[in-house]
Amino acid sequence: MNEERLLVLKMVSEGKLTPEEAESLLRTLDETVSRQADIPNTVLSSVRQTAHDAAQTSIRVMKQRMRELQHDIRNLHSEAHGTRKRAQKQRAQKQRARKRSREHRQRRIDVHAAGEAKRGDCQCSPEKKDSEAGVQ
Repeated sequence: MNEERLLVLKMVSEGKLTPEEAESLLRTLDETVSRQADIPNTVLSSVRQTAHDAAQTSIRVMKQRMRELQHDIRNLHSEAHGTRKRAQKQRAQKQRARKRSREHRQRRIDVHAAGEAKRGDCQCSPEKKDSEAGVQ
């Protein structure tokens, strides 16, 4: 700015400009300077708007990511629930198989004992118990 003022004053001293023209030029120069002072406010307003827009975009992106994560969590919960259900089902199947095996074993024992009882050589027959005890 000072360079422009000095140039105007130099032109007046050289006679290229009249003092009135120089005064008009200096006034115009001052007005331009004051308008340029308003530019930072305009820039600041523009920066604020840009920052606001960026913040809004970030919020939208974060909300979308949150929705995706909630969806992932729901899927994981469903998978975990399904796994737990499968594990419960497998435990129940094993318990039923053990029960069937015990029942089968018991039936074999019962059949075997019944066969021995008919032949009279069963360890649990009443005659053997009495003879072992010394009762006749």
